[in-house]
Amino acid sequence: MALIGPGVYFEGTLQNCDEVVIYGTVKATIVTDRMLVCESGRFTGAATVNDAAALGNFEGTLTTSTKLTVNATGRVSGAISYAALEISSGGILTGDINVFDDNSSAKILDAAEITKDLAVPKLDRDAAE
Repeated sequence: MALIGPGVYFEGTLQNCDEVVIYGTVKATIVTDRMLVCESGRFTGAATVNDAAALGNFEGTLTTSTKLTVNATGRVSGAISYAALEISSGGILTGDINVFDDNSSAKILDAAEITKDLAVPKLDRDAAE
């Protein structure tokens, strides 16, 4: 495990570790199994991980082959690709967002695809009068 503590600034490359936990500031390229950006943490760069959780700020390129979790205090922006996604109320995800389909290839989500299962009531103007 690699731990970047509060108040610590790290710039470089991290790889060959099972987990990266960020409380401080990181500007890096990371390849790891799990990455956690804690509430006080700030990450800028590129990360390729199986699972990622953001309670703090992530900006850059993120590829998660399994799951991306954005907690209520989390802010994730950039070129984001994931297989599964969980966003808590208050969490923010912005940028070029891609989801891996069953064939493990990324596809771009459009508004129609995101809202296709939402039930939107139709207004009956004649009934309202």
